[in-house]
Amino acid sequence: WPCARFEDLSASHFAQLAELPVEIIIFGSGAQQRFVSPAWLAPLMHKRIGVETMSMAAACRTYNILASEGRKVALALLLETPPSAPV
Repeated sequence: WPCARFEDLSASHFAQLAELPVEIIIFGSGAQQRFVSPAWLAPLMHKRIGVETMSMAAACRTYNILASEGRKVALALLLETPPSAPV
C-alpha cells in the first residue's frame, strides 16, 4: 500500500485483500493498535475472511505462529513514515 500514515488508508486498500486466497488476515496498524471502519471490512466478511487488527510487532508474532501451524494467513502491515523533523 502506498500509505505513509494510518489516516491515508481507505476502503479500497481492504477490498484488495479480499482477493487473497486466505482464511485470515492479520492487519498491523503501525506502532499502536488502531481500528479501521467496520464498513471497510465488508468485502472480507462477505468472503468469510477473518481480520485481526493489532500493533505491528504483535501482528508479526501472530502471523509467524499461524503460518507455522499451516494456516492460510496473510499479513498486511502499515509501514508508517515518521514525520519529518523541523529544520
